[in-house]
Amino acid sequence: MSIRKETEADIQKSVIAHLETMGYYVFSVPNEARRSYGLAKRLKATGMKAGVADLVVLGCGEVFFIEVKSKTGKQQSTQKAFQDEVEKRGLKYILARSIDDLTFLKRCIV
Repeated sequence: MSIRKETEADIQKSVIAHLETMGYYVFSVPNEARRSYGLAKRLKATGMKAGVADLVVLGCGEVFFIEVKSKTGKQQSTQKAFQDEVEKRGLKYILARSIDDLTFLKRCIV
């Protein structure tokens, strides 16, 4: 019997569930779907950017971004560039491979 590898989608679901039980408001940025050239062009013209983090999280007086990766997943260059943009603006960017990467977060009560 083989053990199924945990996918990025599995990890993202557990990250969202964990954060929501702690009082955070979480939403995803669905940038990964395949699109026709025309649709991709329209989306880019209306603000879609390559490399934006998977999740945007609203906390208590803070906003932060989470990029979800599998145990062996690597950030793309566009994702690293987005991380740089976030951090140079003084915001938090988290690369999460499991909910263990979020243990430092405190409960958010609004």
